[in-house]
Amino acid sequence: MPPDNAHPVISADELEDGMTVSEKSISFNTEAIDEVDGEATSSVMVNGETIDIQSDGLFEVQLEEGTNQMVFMFQVSITILPTRFPLFSPLLCLV
Repeated sequence: MPPDNAHPVISADELEDGMTVSEKSISFNTEAIDEVDGEATSSVMVNGETIDIQSDGLFEVQLEEGTNQMVFMFQVSITILPTRFPLFSPLLCLV
């Protein structure tokens, strides 16, 4: 299996960095797709608090007046395959 060197493509519907809203709450969907692992599990933190995903798959966030910080985290599974090392290495056998 070739190494997975590409980052997941992350999207958050209805959100843009630096956007201004007048509502006290917003709802949005997040998604992260990885070329190898497929869809990743997402979680969201707003102003230091973890937000639970709703049954409809949306995140509903209560905003504070002023600037709000949102952090999006995605989890993918990584499998490390065993490798075989030579029994004798020239660097280990120097006298």
